[in-house]
Amino acid sequence: MACAVNGCKNLKRFKPKGVTFYRFPTGSLLNEWLRVLDKDNLSLNVITYVGGYVIKMLRKTLKCIECLECCIECLECCTSGSDEVAMKLSYRFTLKKNTGGLLIPSEAVVKICQVAETYIRKVMALTGNRIPSEDNLFPSLTIIISQKFYATSDQLFPTLVDHCLSFPSNEEKHTFILIKQIVNAYLRIRIFSLAILNNTTVILRR
Repeated sequence: MACAVNGCKNLKRFKPKGVTFYRFPTGSLLNEWLRVLDKDNLSLNVITYVGGYVIKMLRKTLKCIECLECCIECLECCTSGSDEVAMKLSYRFTLKKNTGGLLIPSEAVVKICQVAETYIRKVMALTGNRIPSEDNLFPSLTIIISQKFYATSDQLFPTLVDHCLSFPSNEEKHTFILIKQIVNAYLRIRIFSLAILNNTTVILRR
């Protein structure tokens, strides 16, 4: 998936198989997008939206139902009413896009994804916006970011405190496993999207 601005000269000659172009909104439509997203919280809204795809990935790998359930936010928790003012700022874009099929990430998932995004931007800044080629990129970043939340895991997922106590002490804590899987899923989604963008940029410059 890629975006194309109106009048882009590369649109006709560059259209690889499987890539769909969506034009950026202009005029009143752009203003409506910015109003709904709240431009001051634009980045957070996008991170929250991606958080829904993180949960979708967790559904394929996470075996613990209790852990998975605490990652999903109920619609009633995101808004105290039907009007936009009542919506939590970080959920505005996701709720506007949702027609019943999107997964709404919990605030804990959003917080973890926010920190992961911060590290991604730091790495990209250090590499001159190039994707690092190290083989251990995902494991290394996953460990570094996850460790930021281990001390506060019970506060992030309070409903899992009793659940974690029901397992033997020699097993890895479920909240630790959950945090690592959330971080890893977000990193893979974002790095993959950056790789596509990077490849697109290289091709367009030829």
